[in-house]
Amino acid sequence: MTDILLKLDNKVTAGFIKTDNQLGSLQASMKQVTEDVNHLKLSVNILEGDLNQVKQSVIPDLETELKAKIKALEQSRLEAELYSKKSNLLFFDIPSPIGTEDVEETLRGQLQATMPNTENIIFMNVHRLPTKSTIANKPKPIIAKFLRMADRNRVINFKPEKSGKKLSIAPHLPSSMQAERRRLIPIRNQLTADGRPAMPRSR
Repeated sequence: MTDILLKLDNKVTAGFIKTDNQLGSLQASMKQVTEDVNHLKLSVNILEGDLNQVKQSVIPDLETELKAKIKALEQSRLEAELYSKKSNLLFFDIPSPIGTEDVEETLRGQLQATMPNTENIIFMNVHRLPTKSTIANKPKPIIAKFLRMADRNRVINFKPEKSGKKLSIAPHLPSSMQAERRRLIPIRNQLTADGRPAMPRSR
């Protein structure tokens, strides 16, 4: 009987020891899991900090850089367009003859009628521009590309006598600058009508 009780006690003790070992192993595993979770939280916090830094610093810097590059490209395009059109002039309100028109001959006739020494002007190209004007029978503008800048400048800067006929002439500008010019023309005209200079006098 004593032997049986002793064996039973040994089994119970062994069971407790095994359970205690398992509990210790489980606690160790839980501790490791807790450490892993804490490490993961720390990594998430670091990532959130990096993400906030990207949002606050990197992205605005990239946006500023991209805007600067876009502005530089737009400026380069505008300069290239200005260069390609610098020898051009636009002529307005020149009526078209009845029938087939030689636009260069039409323009030459107008120039010779309004200013001297235009016979030797050489044009690279002359044609009428399409227009969206809603004014009935309004002539389409003529665009002329001059071979020599000296001729182009002489034509646009020509000032006839007060009694003489004057052509309506404008430089051929990029569309963005044309829109700004159209916006400013009424202001200039109003200043002129009021007897005030359209441009400030230099001191």
